[in-house]
Amino acid sequence: MSPLLPFASSADPAALGIGCVCVVGVFVLVAVAWYFSPDQVIKRKLKKVPSTTLIAAGSAPMVRITGKVLADGLSLVTPLSGVPCAWYGAYVDEYRHHGKSGSWHEIIKEEVASEFFLDDGSGVAVVRAVAPKVSSPRDHNTGSGTFDDASPVEEAFLKKHGRTSTGLLGLNRRLRYREAKFEAGETVTVLCQVRSLSDRRARYELVAPEGGEMLMSDDPSAVT
Repeated sequence: MSPLLPFASSADPAALGIGCVCVVGVFVLVAVAWYFSPDQVIKRKLKKVPSTTLIAAGSAPMVRITGKVLADGLSLVTPLSGVPCAWYGAYVDEYRHHGKSGSWHEIIKEEVASEFFLDDGSGVAVVRAVAPKVSSPRDHNTGSGTFDDASPVEEAFLKKHGRTSTGLLGLNRRLRYREAKFEAGETVTVLCQVRSLSDRRARYELVAPEGGEMLMSDDPSAVT
């Protein structure tokens, strides 16, 4: 029997090096995209400001107030899950093929806010949520596709935005439906300015900081 020869690789070291660089580059791009995504930017800005209470906020131009959403006065209902809420975001993504692979593309984005009451334990404030920037986990997730027709609720939401669940030849498109919301009892943190208010339901109001934007989140990583 002839002696075993050491294993010799025919791989080109230069090609392997290029492949490794490409893989690392992809990971770096994904990490950068995540770090600078709107959700992460909002949460970082919120966490930079220590949370205070309504009673201690005084006339500071910008503070962060954290409290629970009250059921009283909720005027919105989520379009996909039908839950009363203070704010919601509803999103539809379509999966599109690119050769042998594919990716998700957002085709509908609907975000709606209303005034709501927030109790932080030291008092109750009405949140004047005018075009706030929000970070909120998508806690409602459904889909439709080849062997799964869109529900009547999903179809109605698509139609509202001039879309349909079917494509050419009446075949189902591959879609996913996601929803985020602030519902009664949820803890929400708000970057804002606090003002005194003469109202039997609330002694304070939260408004956007002067020259800035109101930021809000119910993400557990942001409310602490």
